[in-house]
Amino acid sequence: MWTIDWIELPLKYTWKLSRNQTDVKFNAIIRYEKNGFVGLGEVAPNIRYHETQERVDAEFVQFMASQSQISCEEELHETLRFMPICPALRFGIESAYIHWMAASTKKATTEILGLLPIEKPVNTSFTLPIMDINDIQNFIAKHNISRFKSLKVKVFADGAAELIAQTQKYYKGSLLIDGNEAWQNPDDLLRLLADFKTANFDLIEQPFPASCIDEYTYLKKHIKLPVIADESLHGLEDVEELQHQFHGINMKLMKAGGYRNGIRLLNQARKMKLKTMIGCMVETGLGISSAMNLVNDIDFVDLDGFLIPQNNPYPLVEEKGGMIYLNTVK
Repeated sequence: MWTIDWIELPLKYTWKLSRNQTDVKFNAIIRYEKNGFVGLGEVAPNIRYHETQERVDAEFVQFMASQSQISCEEELHETLRFMPICPALRFGIESAYIHWMAASTKKATTEILGLLPIEKPVNTSFTLPIMDINDIQNFIAKHNISRFKSLKVKVFADGAAELIAQTQKYYKGSLLIDGNEAWQNPDDLLRLLADFKTANFDLIEQPFPASCIDEYTYLKKHIKLPVIADESLHGLEDVEELQHQFHGINMKLMKAGGYRNGIRLLNQARKMKLKTMIGCMVETGLGISSAMNLVNDIDFVDLDGFLIPQNNPYPLVEEKGGMIYLNTVK
């Protein structure tokens, strides 16, 4: 039996990116129950990809109407293969079924996926949303950001230099610059980065719109920092082309549309000698624990999404000292 329920997630602070902002998120929980065992999967819709509550609900109804009695994972994938449903919902459905498989066979999710177990905690970066530069000192102190080894800084193109400089005054770890497609001109970005000659930058993520192929190709030839694809990455077919524009990819399960697709993306990136990053949306511990199953051999881990809501209704993960721990094995 399949069900979907929406949960409201008030946030600790305004989540502001270059293209939008919000103080509350609405995510869905997919539940699959059979033979007394239950599997749950999270859906975190992203408006950047036209994923809304209404769309998710309508597509879940379509899934329910078209699916026959599913007896194995292959049958589920065959059902989903021909359905035009958004990636976040697809992940929610697939992960709920795989988590049910793990529960019903008393195996770890990693074993079901054919992956090595997660035996130790991992460092995650923390994300600083766009804010007035006068608020940065208080935000860093209030949320004890110094416990994280790296800080992802969301920026606009205008005012990015001031925001980065102000952040460096109060945070001494390394920075990941996330443009969320904010820039248009690669030379403008290169000039900005040149002004921070002694800055401790780990990478820059998706500075231009996904359509700026020539700009990315140019930037990769002239920049020393790793440039990581986020919004430019949609499916497996993109990875080969992206190797000419980027140094790595940020794989998010909600965008990949499933565990299996996410694993394929990461394997293809490694084959292309690209760096790997695993990221997230604003999610509960359910979604983040899912991503934790894939963190082995990842270059950059950015899984702080469960720290943004005021409450975490699925405490499957815990953060201590900037590191994420799995609380339980699904």
